Amino acid sequence: MFKTTTLLRPILVVFAALSLLFTSCKDDDEPASGAEISFTTDAMTIGEGDGMIDVEIELNKPAPRNFTLTYDVGGTAIEGTTETADFDIQGAFGRVDIDKGETSASIQLAVKQDDTNEGDEVITITLDDVNENGIKIGSEDEITITITDDDDDAPLATVSFVETELTAIESDGLIEIEVTLAEAADTDVTVAYELSGTAQDAETETDETPPSDYIIVSEYGTITIPAGQTSAMIEVGLYSDDQLEDPETLEITLIEDGQVQVGTNDKATLTIAQEDGMWIFMSWPGTEEGTLADMDMFVRIGETSETPSWDGILTASAYRDFDYNYEFVFLPRTFSGDLFDLGYDDTTFGLTYTYYDGTLDPLEFEVAFIEFIDGDFEPLGEEEVFIQTYTAEHKNKWTNTAVPSIIAQTIRLSNGEFSDISPITKEASSSRVNFSNRHNKIIRSGSFRKVRPETFKVSKLFPRLY
Repeated sequence: MFKTTTLLRPILVVFAALSLLFTSCKDDDEPASGAEISFTTDAMTIGEGDGMIDVEIELNKPAPRNFTLTYDVGGTAIEGTTETADFDIQGAFGRVDIDKGETSASIQLAVKQDDTNEGDEVITITLDDVNENGIKIGSEDEITITITDDDDDAPLATVSFVETELTAIESDGLIEIEVTLAEAADTDVTVAYELSGTAQDAETETDETPPSDYIIVSEYGTITIPAGQTSAMIEVGLYSDDQLEDPETLEITLIEDGQVQVGTNDKATLTIAQEDGMWIFMSWPGTEEGTLADMDMFVRIGETSETPSWDGILTASAYRDFDYNYEFVFLPRTFSGDLFDLGYDDTTFGLTYTYYDGTLDPLEFEVAFIEFIDGDFEPLGEEEVFIQTYTAEHKNKWTNTAVPSIIAQTIRLSNGEFSDISPITKEASSSRVNFSNRHNKIIRSGSFRKVRPETFKVSKLFPRLY
């Protein structure tokens, strides 16, 4: 049997003490194995008048040491201290500090009372992370808190359009469409709306769509009626363009939500009609088998009617149709207005007629100036028609030309009236056009959405061409 000597006893006592100390330190520093933290429930329902709310969090074992839990906040309810906020998180936002030994904690919310009929709203809180390796987030990591609206019995604000059918022409510029509130409210009332119809919206215009017909000048997609007032305006700006068009429509539909209800007049339709102007129509005989003629018409604008400079192109290659052999362009009567002031209400336009390519020699062509007034052409026989003949020497592929344009004909616009149409002049050779400043268009082109001439009975105006 082994006996401890007097010499060994002090050494063993020291080892025993060290062993006890090491074990004690290890138990104190290591986290509790398998500790999890989670919400006590995955859903809560509270009311606007409930005041302070504690959202409980629990650990399945005591916290081994001090640590921090972080979380994310989402949902339809607004957090903060502003007037429009629905709740405010107390203490440090997005984090909870938990002390050693604790088995629970809470996130405290201050729910705000208001008088707005807004419907129920939702808060979602999701546990994110802990800065302690020995603790993991459990399965109940998200809670959905529903704030029930205690103003449901209050009457909803009723909004509607004053007029449901409106008409305008392209040159009218700024159009105001009135939205009315049945009764003035103590707070601002904001109503959303949707846009539809055949007219193209500037906000959604792309390279794949037609050029825009209108732009929303006021706030896009919503209209706000200020507190104490009963109406506000949706402002629509109309664009002029260089094409004849069938009437187009803009439809605006009010959207009902939890804060407002829509009355009977929930949709307003604005019909945009063609503005007055001058239609310039160039045509040449139909080609026979084995022959070809390709012409182009360009319109330049002078700085003033007295001293035209021909610096800018108003439109180019106006319209081409190989079946009919014609091109046309439309010049609006008005180039200035309340919304889009282009400053061209007193000017002279210069026209170039180019024999681009072909085998017809000679090539006789015709240019007609036809006024479009109040939705229709002027009576047959009142148009002005000019005839000219080019030969092969006049052919000119303008795409390869960088010299000044040859202005073949001019027309004046002053105070909304067209006048002083000159005869067609021609050079001994060439019918060139300088197209280097093509980008200098001053009005929006409508080349994608032109109306075919037969819509306006061109065949009756020019029977010899058909």
